[in-house]
Amino acid sequence: MAILENIRTKGGVVITIIIGLALFAFILGDLLGPGGSSISGSRMDVAKVKGQSISIQDLEAKIEEVSEFVKLSNGSEALNEQAMEYVREQAFEMMVSEIILGEEFDKLGLSVSDDELFDLVQGDNPHQAVRQMFTDPQTGAFNRSVLLNFLQNMNQDPSGQQLAYWTFMESQILNDQLISKYSNLIRKGLFVPGFMAREEATANSRTVDFDFIVQRYNLIPDSSVMVTTADLKKYYNEHPLNWKQQPSRDVEYVAFQTVPSAQDHEKALKETQKIKTEFETSTNDQQFVSLNSDAPYALQNYTAAELPVQAASLFDAAPGTTVGPYEEGNALIIAKLIQMVNVPDSVRARHILIQPKANNQIEIAKARSLADSLQNVIANGGDFAIQAVSFSADQGSLPDGGDLGWVTSGMMVPEFDQAIFSRPQGEVFVIETQFGFHVVQVTDRSAGVKKAQVVMLQKNVIASSETMQKLYTEASRFAAENRTAEAFAAAAKKSNYSVLSANYLRENDSKIGLLGNARQIVRWAFQSDQDDISEVFSLDNAYVVARVSAVRDEEKAPLAQVRNEVEVQVRKDKKAEQIMKKLAESSKDKSSLLEVAGSLGAPVMKAKNISFASYSVPDAGMEPNLVAASSALPVNTLSSPVKGFNGVYLLEVAAVRDTTPELDIAVNRLKMAYESRSTTEAIQTLRELAKVKDLRSKFY
Repeated sequence: MAILENIRTKGGVVITIIIGLALFAFILGDLLGPGGSSISGSRMDVAKVKGQSISIQDLEAKIEEVSEFVKLSNGSEALNEQAMEYVREQAFEMMVSEIILGEEFDKLGLSVSDDELFDLVQGDNPHQAVRQMFTDPQTGAFNRSVLLNFLQNMNQDPSGQQLAYWTFMESQILNDQLISKYSNLIRKGLFVPGFMAREEATANSRTVDFDFIVQRYNLIPDSSVMVTTADLKKYYNEHPLNWKQQPSRDVEYVAFQTVPSAQDHEKALKETQKIKTEFETSTNDQQFVSLNSDAPYALQNYTAAELPVQAASLFDAAPGTTVGPYEEGNALIIAKLIQMVNVPDSVRARHILIQPKANNQIEIAKARSLADSLQNVIANGGDFAIQAVSFSADQGSLPDGGDLGWVTSGMMVPEFDQAIFSRPQGEVFVIETQFGFHVVQVTDRSAGVKKAQVVMLQKNVIASSETMQKLYTEASRFAAENRTAEAFAAAAKKSNYSVLSANYLRENDSKIGLLGNARQIVRWAFQSDQDDISEVFSLDNAYVVARVSAVRDEEKAPLAQVRNEVEVQVRKDKKAEQIMKKLAESSKDKSSLLEVAGSLGAPVMKAKNISFASYSVPDAGMEPNLVAASSALPVNTLSSPVKGFNGVYLLEVAAVRDTTPELDIAVNRLKMAYESRSTTEAIQTLRELAKVKDLRSKFY
């Protein structure tokens, strides 16, 4: 299992490389086109792609395959919900891509031969994922002998993990190679026509300096611009692509936070005060804290300034003195002075981290044994830095021979922190933390400072079952008595409940604000009608009652839904008409921009070195129409009014610089631009043509 453990130390990078080969996850994650809410077909279908079904059983099998790969990469026994959400998304995209791209590969006759795959794995220039896995971290060089040893022995692994890991990775390498061939075919078919190259070269060979004035739209009050329903309908119908949308929901909700009540605090305070009496007489503080505290035992050294305000009296108190319980958030703290010590503010230390290869007693014992052996080697004259480079799993300190530099108190995890500030300089010792076993040596210390050595006992205040039941009853009453939108709003206002909102939720979303995993609310919203009121949802940190405040299922948003947005655009267009008319009249019979500016009292602004390819104009912002007008206008000629995003412009070109158009550069620039978009746009088009129906919300 040694190679798998080497992989685990690079887990994040390897997962990114391998799982990323599915391509769709980062290219098309937000392109699950219309039809996502369809429930046609078999009740066990989780998706429809080009008329083909993906069943929930097949998807679950793929999810299991991907999750096992991720767990092996991380060396973990289980994945948290966030990781599983990522795995489910990746598995789904893999299956969709297999159907969409698989058919394209077959049509084009694309394949990867056994010899080609062998070369990708063991050849002179192996795939990047293989190189990443089998690169020696000490030399940065690809280690072919380790790769060959892994391949020769993976079948001997009785757990089957090495074979499963390699089989999955090999399948993704094959898929990546097919996508690479497909992309190359598209790129090789691209051609830049001569007229496009000439236009590109000419546009970039001309730069101009120009002066301009602007009359911004916000100078005209909205109230002075009349907008009719006919105006709105006309604009709405003339811009149909602006209103395309995917199914989404808005919800409003009241959250009854499951926080401790005053009675819960009072009860916890009484229990903690009882514990304090026992803590004061304890002779084994570490054991007592470990048995009674909700936080791990940690012995910390504090200067007078570093002590919490509530525990400030401990400085210079008698050893054994306690203070508290005092509140910190939803916790009660008892602080006990162990002794006054003279310790440095900072120490310089180095370490070698030995991590168990698996979370079992055998591997943990092996790691401890190796750490003890290294301690003996170094204590007997062995070179610490050489041992660190050879054995340490801490990649951050590896280049410096394990040196951590100067460390102040509190920078490290408690066990490590306590050890380096209490052990003598030069001593080599072993400590265990959550990261594994550390072989440690303190190499330097700052001057000693008087500090209080204090241990904290923490008791968390949690909501009792009575409090939870009371909150649930309150939420249930609110849900039962307010079944209309009007009643929901009125009751919330009367009771001083905060009504929160979450807008444009997609069918497979799982988070709403700070509620954590709110998947059940999203599923309910997509199964409900507008203004429906939910029953009580029980989440990790709250009871929630929700209302569907908006439903969007049409491929094109209706005018009523986007009325405000349309009105803004129509009003801006009407303002533009007024300003353009005003500027046209003001510039009539005037020969220069300066004259017009004087009559309007508008400042003249300057722009230099602007070409047709410029992204923005100083003091104007992103204004493509202004850039285009400046590129085509003759020198010392006053322009017509130019309608922009932020206002209407008049300009006058002061200087033009023309250089010889570079056709070859233009051709290469255009080709590179098209090539960079070609694969993404081709796959996006295939996805749209495949009419993907995502039905996962029925199951997750």
